[in-house]
Amino acid sequence: MTRRMLGLVQRRHLLLQKIEAQRNELAQLSEQCQRPLAWVDTGLSAARYLRAHPAVLAGGVATVLSLRHKGLFGLAKTGWRLIYLYPSILSFAWQAVTSRRVVAKRDPRTDLGA
Repeated sequence: MTRRMLGLVQRRHLLLQKIEAQRNELAQLSEQCQRPLAWVDTGLSAARYLRAHPAVLAGGVATVLSLRHKGLFGLAKTGWRLIYLYPSILSFAWQAVTSRRVVAKRDPRTDLGA
């Protein structure tokens, strides 16, 4: 082996040792960051869910705002007053829940886009 090749083999060996040390250091650092990154991942999953279901977010905000000053008992008392004073609200809500509108299906072969 020439002197140059011997130098290259020794340098390669030193570089492989350095790479091994860096891998071990990176593994230790990643273990320390694993729990915070799991929290970030959970937060991103929750944000994606709320973005796909905005009604859940609106309902949560409405609930927090309604419970902020009165609490659950105050909210129930206000709701009972509204139902007692305005019985039409109850009948309207019942009709909205129980109504089943039938929508005619269009035939794409005879439909002219109207």
